[in-house]
Amino acid sequence: MRFGAQFPEGPDDRKVVAQRPGLVGNLSVRTNLALLVALTGIVAILVGTISLVRMSQVADSGRNIYTEALLPSKEVATIREQVWVYRFEILSSATATLATLRTESQERAETAQAAIEAAVGSYSGRDLDSEQRTAIDAFSTAWTEYGELREKAGELQAAGDLTGFDEIRATEIPAKVTEALSSLEALDDAGDTVATAALSEADSEYSSARVMIIAVLVAGLLVAAALAFLIANSVIRPLRQFRDVLHAVADGDLTRRAEINNRNEFGDMSSALNQATEQMRTAVGTLAASGNALAGRAGELQVASRSLAGGADRTSGEVNHIGGAVTEVNSRVGAVATGAEEMGAAIREIAVSAAEAASVAQEAVIASSTAEDLMARLGRSSAEIGDVVKVITAIAEQTNLLALNATIEAARAGESGKGFAVVAGEVKDLAQETTKATEDISKRVAAIQADTSTAVDSISQIGEIIGRINEFQTTIASAVEEQSAVTSGMASDLSAAADGANQIGDGISQVVDVAEENRKGAYATHEAAAELTRLSDDLQGLVRTFKY
Repeated sequence: MRFGAQFPEGPDDRKVVAQRPGLVGNLSVRTNLALLVALTGIVAILVGTISLVRMSQVADSGRNIYTEALLPSKEVATIREQVWVYRFEILSSATATLATLRTESQERAETAQAAIEAAVGSYSGRDLDSEQRTAIDAFSTAWTEYGELREKAGELQAAGDLTGFDEIRATEIPAKVTEALSSLEALDDAGDTVATAALSEADSEYSSARVMIIAVLVAGLLVAAALAFLIANSVIRPLRQFRDVLHAVADGDLTRRAEINNRNEFGDMSSALNQATEQMRTAVGTLAASGNALAGRAGELQVASRSLAGGADRTSGEVNHIGGAVTEVNSRVGAVATGAEEMGAAIREIAVSAAEAASVAQEAVIASSTAEDLMARLGRSSAEIGDVVKVITAIAEQTNLLALNATIEAARAGESGKGFAVVAGEVKDLAQETTKATEDISKRVAAIQADTSTAVDSISQIGEIIGRINEFQTTIASAVEEQSAVTSGMASDLSAAADGANQIGDGISQVVDVAEENRKGAYATHEAAAELTRLSDDLQGLVRTFKY
């Protein structure tokens, strides 16, 4: 435990740590975490969706390359290939010497022609640009005219017009073939242009998709990071506030408060912590007030015990003086009893002795009255001590109850209240020791009161006996002239006086014993009051370790 030796400066001396709720400060921790996870999921879904869409667009661009560039180029290649196959088979048919070979060549030529027509039809059915459309139309026209020229040449050959046949075969047909092949070259160039445009479009789609995905991913990560920072800040800042307040409480400063206005778990924890420290402040303040009151009562008890001890010492001295006087009276009465037979001859001496005895008896009456007053004061002082002890007992019981309440509150506070629990236990032990000390004082005061009552009764008896002695001495003084006549009666009276003197001696001895016991009880009360003062100082020392 760490305690600071700080003292309260006033009821308004409180350090307050304020915590204003942020953007997510009023949301619960579970909601904040769920929000962070949801935002991360949204970012992932958004990035995935955009990626799928852009990948679909890239795939479309790839399909466009296939359908708009690769397939048309393949069809152009098929046309070119079948053109050469057709021309080769036509030439083979014309030069074949066998009818079967001629027939097979013609069939293969027809197959090639069908393939050319199919490829041209497929190519023409596509979504072509103007350059492709012009080139395919030019090829179709040139190839159709080539077919017509070939048929015409066949007719001339069949008619035997070899000149016309040779002219067509040598000039017109090659020109149409060249025109058709040139159209195929134009188709290749147009296909390359389309393929280049499609590839450029695919590259553009890929670049755009990559930029968009990276932008969305970076934006999502930035938003998620910002939200994570806000959530972490909303968690870490209250925890730091709790740490500072708990460190202050561990140092004994109960004036610190955590003002966290969030409407979530941290706000509830702040209210609970402030309530716990406030209850601890109240308990420590009550202990301080009780310690001050206990110190004041202990001081009063010390003053009363010193007064009681002084009264006991004076009472002992007075009783010893009375004892000496009574011893002297007893001696004189014995002397008178011994010389009773000689009284007649010594009337003057008897008169003098009687006068002295009367004076001594008067002093004894005064001394016994003084002793009775002192013992009465001693009884009242004992009663006042009893009242003070009752007040101290009540304070000790209240202190014990407050220590028990403080122990309970420390147990509720958990780990942060362990230090205060130790202090509460020490306060409880001090209260119990105070209760034991006050019980011992109560017993001693009761014994003093009982002894004082006995002493008062004994002194009262002494006063009565001394009064009787005074009466006897008066009778002796008045009857000196009649001593001769009443010698036997006076002897009897002197014998009774001797017995009374012996009783007075016994009573004085008892009073001396009682006075000694009262003196010892007064000093024991003083020592108990000093112990009570020490316990009060210890209690105040413990309370001063806190700032409240």
